[in-house]
Amino acid sequence: MGYRESILSPRGYEATYEEIKKHRGSDTTWRKCTAIKDGVKYFAFKICEHDTPDRYRRIQSIQVSIPRMARMEGPIENVVLLEEARGSLLWEMEPAPDATVVESQLIEFALGTKQNQLIHGDLRPWNVFFDNDCGVQVIDWWCLSSFVDDLVGDRPRRQDLIQEGKHYAMFHRELVAVGDFTDIDLTDAQRIGKLLRGEIRFSQAWPASSPWPWYPGWCRR
Repeated sequence: MGYRESILSPRGYEATYEEIKKHRGSDTTWRKCTAIKDGVKYFAFKICEHDTPDRYRRIQSIQVSIPRMARMEGPIENVVLLEEARGSLLWEMEPAPDATVVESQLIEFALGTKQNQLIHGDLRPWNVFFDNDCGVQVIDWWCLSSFVDDLVGDRPRRQDLIQEGKHYAMFHRELVAVGDFTDIDLTDAQRIGKLLRGEIRFSQAWPASSPWPWYPGWCRR
């Protein structure tokens, strides 16, 4: 029995594992845990050892005010459940859905995180699902998400994200330089719209990202 299964099974979840790539083209393999209870399917992940359940409880407490977010349950001990998103990963869709629709819905999401002083931090096409009926849903609240007050002042718990060479600093250097963290998600939402319209290359959207052997046809390398 795997760790997440040992936590979830006594609470009535049916948990299974499978080895998958994070997304098409990625060289990262994940041991995905799927948990089902009362007919609802969740992706179950373990909280990072340097993180705390409190941050996820805080996200869950405000999630109703963040449009287009896949809903979160838990944490149960140190396991968090994210409701299965509908549709397909945007990164794997060909042809791509309408750029204006996707961008406008991602902006809705980004304005919701900004209002709550929350940063998703990794709003890229492999963390966005799209369904023709339901539209956009955003997944992945793991180690790259943060609240603004964890980046400033006397609460430096997650300040590694803004240090030179780290995630926020790599992809949002100008915003980090002036301490404007709340526009990180909005900037990434607009980048995805530009990518879908062919206005920029992937390397222009997220400089310093590792190249992969496969990209969707709509994405300029």
